[in-house]
Amino acid sequence: MTAHKSNGEQNSSRPPPVLERKSENKRAKEETSRTRKRVKRYSLVLPEELYTTIQELADDRGTTVLEIFRRFIKLGLIAAELENDPNKSLIIREGDKEREIILI
Repeated sequence: MTAHKSNGEQNSSRPPPVLERKSENKRAKEETSRTRKRVKRYSLVLPEELYTTIQELADDRGTTVLEIFRRFIKLGLIAAELENDPNKSLIIREGDKEREIILI
């Protein structure tokens, strides 16, 4: 129950809940606005089989599909950077076998 002063005013120790919610909503909108300036959205359509494989990988690693995509993109950017330098190459080693990866 809210304490009331004798003249009918509410206790001023806490703002009324309605004002509190408006303030929270305003802060949330400001934060969303700032976030939009720092990130970009991209929709991606995948075959179900490929998505399932990525979901299983994420589950096995205890992470999300989104995080797996971020890691793949970072790895792809490293590979693309290596491709631009003729003195660098991307090598996959499996035991004593090596394969050079060439991006198309």
